[in-house]
Amino acid sequence: MIIDDVERISYFKRLHYYYGDRRKNKRYFLLVGFCALLVVAVTCTVVLTTKSRHTKESSSSASHGYSSADLPLLNWGVYKHAAVASDAHTNCSDIGVNILKQKGSVVDAAIATILCVGIVNFQSCGIGGGHVMTIYIKKERNATAVIGRETAAAFASEDMYVGGKASSDTGAMSIAIPGEIQGLWEAHKRFGKLPWRTLFQPTIKMCLEGYPLAPDTAEAIQGSAKLVKANFSELYDYLWNKKTNDWYKEGEIIKNPRLAKTLQIIADKGADEFYTGDLAKDIVADIQDAGGNITLEDLKNYRARVEPALNMLTTDGYRAFTTPLPSSGAVYLYMLNILEGYNMSKADLRNTKASVKTYHRLIEAMKFAYAVRSYMGDDMFLPNMTQLVQNITNIESGMLTRKMITYKTHNYKYYGPAFTIPEKTGTSHLSVLAPNGDAVGITSTINLWFGSKVRGKRTGIIFNNEMDDFSTPNTTNDFGIPASPANFIKPGKRPMSSMCPSVLVNDKDGEVQMIIGASGGSHIITSAAFTCSYLSIYLCSCYKFVHIYLSIYLILFIFIYLILFISILKFFIYIFISTFKTCSYLSIYLSIYLSIYLCSCSKFVHIYLSIYLSLFISIYLILFISIYLKIFHIYIYIYIQDLLISIYLSQVNNGKEKSIYLSIYLSIYLSLLVSIYLSSIHIYLFIYLSLLVSIYLSHIIHIYLSLFISIDLILFVSMCRCIYLCSYLSSYLILFISKSIHIYLSIYLSIYLSISVSAESLWLGRSINESIRYPRLHHQLIPDHIDVEHGFPKEIVDGLKARGHKIKNVAKAGSRVQGILRKSDLIYASADYRKEGTVAGW
Repeated sequence: MIIDDVERISYFKRLHYYYGDRRKNKRYFLLVGFCALLVVAVTCTVVLTTKSRHTKESSSSASHGYSSADLPLLNWGVYKHAAVASDAHTNCSDIGVNILKQKGSVVDAAIATILCVGIVNFQSCGIGGGHVMTIYIKKERNATAVIGRETAAAFASEDMYVGGKASSDTGAMSIAIPGEIQGLWEAHKRFGKLPWRTLFQPTIKMCLEGYPLAPDTAEAIQGSAKLVKANFSELYDYLWNKKTNDWYKEGEIIKNPRLAKTLQIIADKGADEFYTGDLAKDIVADIQDAGGNITLEDLKNYRARVEPALNMLTTDGYRAFTTPLPSSGAVYLYMLNILEGYNMSKADLRNTKASVKTYHRLIEAMKFAYAVRSYMGDDMFLPNMTQLVQNITNIESGMLTRKMITYKTHNYKYYGPAFTIPEKTGTSHLSVLAPNGDAVGITSTINLWFGSKVRGKRTGIIFNNEMDDFSTPNTTNDFGIPASPANFIKPGKRPMSSMCPSVLVNDKDGEVQMIIGASGGSHIITSAAFTCSYLSIYLCSCYKFVHIYLSIYLILFIFIYLILFISILKFFIYIFISTFKTCSYLSIYLSIYLSIYLCSCSKFVHIYLSIYLSLFISIYLILFISIYLKIFHIYIYIYIQDLLISIYLSQVNNGKEKSIYLSIYLSIYLSLLVSIYLSSIHIYLFIYLSLLVSIYLSHIIHIYLSLFISIDLILFVSMCRCIYLCSYLSSYLILFISKSIHIYLSIYLSIYLSISVSAESLWLGRSINESIRYPRLHHQLIPDHIDVEHGFPKEIVDGLKARGHKIKNVAKAGSRVQGILRKSDLIYASADYRKEGTVAGW
């Protein structure tokens, strides 16, 4: 919104109208009006506070054509120290948090959590499969990738599935060498702190005592029931509930004592037992009994890869770490490389036209990225892959690709795909952030639902069908495109994967900003990039606006402080007589409504309150007893002015990181200071309401930020004085009707308000949730239509159609994203509602 000088002057004239003359003989009408307004405000507040804590998000969502109320509540949380987000329906995230509280490392927490996820989401992952993992160690300012991806056995060949010789998607011939346990073992050897055995105990206990069946697992059982019943007796016996004489249903308690025994053996004897010990013999026997050819030698020769993670520095100062080939981390970085050059901001989603343009760019980036992916495979067998990865992650590549993105979309040949790669669904992902700043993203899979459908009768392990992720010669897809030779089967080779767990850090200080990953096969890459890009729009916007907001707050604090100690007597009569009527309506409504509403929508603040209350009450007592009030006032008066100026200047210079601390510190400290000096509930309420009204008026008129920056000093002082006057009168009226309020209440409210408003100012909790829950698009070049999730704005879909895109409406477009975002000492964790995951932290 552009505001010219005439509009600015008009605005301030209207603003100063509140200082106009008022007739004294209307005061009694004011009291009656105030009482009526109070009743209305309280009634509205009661109604509004019964709504979901996510109601505030709906305003931003509505502008894009959907309401948060249309979706289930997200499993999300805001924490101070650490967080775990997983796509498991039960308490797997809590297990990871408990490991961190026991002084375990971030890798310890990830291992304990993924073991739990492997039994809860046993249709998607487990120790019979494999994973890829990105481990970021803040102290080293670097990341390590662990590739526990499955490999083809020694007997495997390119043509083993040609002509229907064997099935690549079900049965024992579809099983690749599991890498899950050795990948976790290698990570623990390098980065673990707690004993290996300790990490298994929570999952073993769950296997023995039972746990409720997850919704996704129940859906998978129903979808696989006919095939399992006809061909896989071991798995059928496990999925059939003998108590109800039916398939297991959502919420029913399921146990797995056979797998518990296997896990206990691995816990006691280590990973070698899985690959070379007696357990390895049982595993081979289970597979061979089902018709497979995997040998003990195949297990013995398996090695997980541990190497530096791929990384790319973005133009805005972030470094993205992700997993190398054969995962799709490089494809994910390529998408980000293309998109970051557009310098997206919130303005790119401001209306339908801008949104269509933005989503068109996202879709085109997906197409180019998937075209490059068709050339990729296991870099241990394809030496030219290293150069390809370097090419697509450099700045020039992103720039050249952006030049090829035009107004209209094109035929798939325009994007240069060489071959097709199988489309899959499955996997599970979790993200972990430790108190010391270390982070892990891990994605695990057995490929399709229940993998090969083979369950070991000795071990209780459900084995993968990762051989189906390889490409087979002399086959084409529905568009006549041949399979990718880069992904053909070779003994010891790993198939190409869509998994791309990623960690984004601030390259200047090494602080983790985001951990993101997804589950859902070939949808993983687009979902992760889509979520990251959508979130980045909000982050970029947040940084710019928060910097301005908090600068304004600091200036307001300075003026309020000076007016309080210099001009309070001079303005008292003027305030009472001149502004009684108009200001009361504004300030009382804002004060009562917003303070009560904050209590309903900021439950996470309670975590901080007891600590802050104890600290500041202690300071209050010490200062009150030990220092003469007059001396203390003179000293602090000078000190605070210098402190405010110095902090403000440093905040302007340094930008983002200190702003959140300043708004909390100053509001609490100023309230405390004035309270100590005057020992008056009047002043307590004055400061509290001054902060309340000043901060929220700044929010209400945030669209006029350009006005705040360009007006002259006189007008700005007048604006601050108006806010001050409104606040003072509200404190007087509140005092008039509430003389018995306890003296410590204002300290409590100041802390409550400061933390609430500061967190709300950053928008981050809302942003990561909106990013993950927002209806998605998915496109991978072939097939040539775009999957559009139900609830995606129709006007944007129509705009994309006008640009030549083919649209297919689906219930779920994209995989399930689990993300953790850290900003300003708060951690925002969110698990995708599409899989009903969970988060935990403290």
